[in-house]
Amino acid sequence: MGWSPDGQRIATGGGDKSAKVWEAATGLELLNLSGHDGSVMSVAWSCDGKRPASAGADGIVQVYAMEFELLMSLARSRVTRNLTLEECRMYLHLDEVPPIPFGPS
Repeated sequence: MGWSPDGQRIATGGGDKSAKVWEAATGLELLNLSGHDGSVMSVAWSCDGKRPASAGADGIVQVYAMEFELLMSLARSRVTRNLTLEECRMYLHLDEVPPIPFGPS
């Protein structure tokens, strides 16, 4: 278990191969972060509290981007084409393709 630097959120991991982020004040589950092939053994937060990380029994450490702007910045640095309408609906939950400039912002 790991507390975010501001004390507002808690990250946990377990045998279900996922890390979870909880609201500390209410116990409300905010995120279920998947991707490991085995139990999540450890969790931690970046110093700025924007990215939880999980270490799994599979030997992999995953760092999760939680803010939309950070996700878009990461996507722009790796994607060499615009998203399709279907991809925008699936991943961004938008019914239109946003005007995103090509390349990193």
